[in-house]
Amino acid sequence: MMVNKMKCTENQVKNAISDYLAIMRIHCWRQNSGGYGGEYKKKDGTKKKRFFWFMQWLWPRKDEGLIFLDIGGILPDGRYFEVEVKATGKEPTEAQYYTIAYIKTSTNAVALWADSVDMFIEKWRNIKQ
Repeated sequence: MMVNKMKCTENQVKNAISDYLAIMRIHCWRQNSGGYGGEYKKKDGTKKKRFFWFMQWLWPRKDEGLIFLDIGGILPDGRYFEVEVKATGKEPTEAQYYTIAYIKTSTNAVALWADSVDMFIEKWRNIKQ
């Protein structure tokens, strides 16, 4: 019998993952990766929302597209990890996928994404700790 995942907001998933990591005694923190910059009017008169990534604002090489993911932390063996959290059924943006791939291939760190605590736990258990 297939059970549908309960729909959760991104914050609900973040809180559940943070709670799981706390129970597992894994040191982690929330990373604010960007912010809403208000609305502006385009030349054609339509309104558009402005969002900016802190990493791209601070990092001079904007062409790389690296950003902070939602949760960062340190594994018991000293390796760094980052987790991108999405609302149930959502997927990472192109920049988020790029950052996950960069972290996984360019460093000894761990990076993953999850849209539920169940997805996170399944991926987390596959990490060699």
